[in-house]
Amino acid sequence: MKVKLILLRNTNSNCKNIASRLYDFTEFCVQKRYPIHSQDDIDPITIADEDYIFVIKAGHVFWDASIFDQCIEESNEAVMGNENWFLINCKLLKVDPVEAQLRFEANFYGDWYSESILDSYVSNRPTKTFSNEIETLKAFCYPETYYSEIEQLMENLDYSVPKKIEPFAWEIREAARNLDVGYYVVNTEDVSIENKFDKKFDNYIGVCGGLKTYILLGQDYFTNDTSVLMFDISPAAIEWQKYLREHWDGNADSFIQISQDFKELRPGYIAIQDSYRTLERYLNENNISKHDLQTWWNKFQKLNVEYKQIDLFSSSDVLELAKYTENKNNTYFWLSNCFVMERLVFQYGSSHTLEKEFKDTFRQLSNSPCTYDISVNVG
Repeated sequence: MKVKLILLRNTNSNCKNIASRLYDFTEFCVQKRYPIHSQDDIDPITIADEDYIFVIKAGHVFWDASIFDQCIEESNEAVMGNENWFLINCKLLKVDPVEAQLRFEANFYGDWYSESILDSYVSNRPTKTFSNEIETLKAFCYPETYYSEIEQLMENLDYSVPKKIEPFAWEIREAARNLDVGYYVVNTEDVSIENKFDKKFDNYIGVCGGLKTYILLGQDYFTNDTSVLMFDISPAAIEWQKYLREHWDGNADSFIQISQDFKELRPGYIAIQDSYRTLERYLNENNISKHDLQTWWNKFQKLNVEYKQIDLFSSSDVLELAKYTENKNNTYFWLSNCFVMERLVFQYGSSHTLEKEFKDTFRQLSNSPCTYDISVNVG
């Protein structure tokens, strides 16, 4: 099944201050479910040999990637949805899909051109929307109308917005709230045990997420007396890592029980990656044996470890973080996905700018050379 996802940029002049951030944010929500084809919202939409084409306007929020499968499952007409989110079922087109062309006009929401090859459509616009089950999985902020309110929301997530875009604002606020109560049981990013360095690290700074810290510190480019700082903006994440250090023995077979015990102890917290990417799956995907994990955990238990709540967007916290590089020779800094969190992408846009700005600032503050580990990129 060949699926194309077209993400439409907002070209309305009123959206100039928010358009790029809304595009980055909607792209982030897609979570690489499908390759994204980007184009302006006034450009023609071409149909080639695809089975299905999603056309989504920037300014949506949705977290559940299964929404795409659900839309396809409900698709029983050539075009379904609304002018801001619709699905073309190319198999139901009554014209040659190689020649078919659909146009979307931003100045008049959902203005479907019914000329030439589109004459076969009964209607010039979708006449059937998706079910309530699907509609509740997404929210739209109508940027051409509420551009000023959205810009205010980007500055202050507590800003009171009009009722029509309250569902959108609620989702953003809820994502921010999850920073306090969410924690990663197992990492979403891979970890490489093949990296080689011509130096040893006597200092480690890393976020409180999953098991990557223990795997990294088990490698021979860390000394047996490496100083360790585990930090996070989430109190729940910090507490989870402390709980692991105090109650887990490093045995992969007992990890499920440990995580279950913690969930029962803290029912108000949100366990992320608690079902799909299990520990066993994570180890297999990264070519790590249970024995290796046990060995690396035993090494970690002998290290001096400190835990601290840090907000990387707080100048005072970053200054505090830099103090942990004093009197050190080499620092390994695992930042993970700190710059691709939901609220940050919504408020600031592309993660690469935030990442670069932080790295440039911290290099000036740090008292030792830093090697940064950001997702799969190390350097």
